[in-house]
Amino acid sequence: MKFRLFVSGMWYPREHATNEQERTMQELVELGFVFNGDICGSESSRPIEMSTLDELVEFVKKHGQVIIGFDGEPSIEIYNSYRE
Repeated sequence: MKFRLFVSGMWYPREHATNEQERTMQELVELGFVFNGDICGSESSRPIEMSTLDELVEFVKKHGQVIIGFDGEPSIEIYNSYRE
């Protein structure tokens, strides 16, 4: 099944980033996200395909909690920051 992949966090300050924040930014780049300065906004979503529940479980193990939703199309959001 095809999903749009998003992240909850949008602001990733590079100037004083901790090692954990640097790892998070690198993982997002490896997933295909594009940064505009310190911002990784919703326009930076990308398609991803998950065919099995096992694939989803492995994704969650690697990237942390996710939110699965549907807003016109199926989506997966990496829950890496507070959201309302």
